[in-house]
Amino acid sequence: MHRRSLLAAIAWLIASSAHAPALAREGGPAGLQNSVRVRQVMVPVIVNGQVERYATYEVTLEIAVPARVPEIQAMTPRLQDTVTAVVYEGVEKGWIVRGVISNGNALRARLEEACNALLGKGTVARALITPATRSAM
Repeated sequence: MHRRSLLAAIAWLIASSAHAPALAREGGPAGLQNSVRVRQVMVPVIVNGQVERYATYEVTLEIAVPARVPEIQAMTPRLQDTVTAVVYEGVEKGWIVRGVISNGNALRARLEEACNALLGKGTVARALITPATRSAM
């Protein structure tokens, strides 16, 4: 977790430096400004009717128009609800099995669809979902 924080701080410093426009053209760290991170989603992994552990997922939305990022960040509570509902839907549909993403394409497509329904068609260019942790009970 410390490494991720350090990398994020370095990326921010680079993006805010005088070289940010050049890096943005090259798809470097300045490109991170077009994304919105949604708070982690925790899902219980139920085996034989009991919670065996929890799986946590991080979701980042790449926004098609970077100028809309502040507006979308103000909507994070609604985004959190939408993302949580889709992740739980993924569990129901078998896209997430025992805490492991088994059909990432379907889950990502559904996240993009649901978030674009909330924010407006074409707002979310891409949804990224990654496992953060799996904790034992």
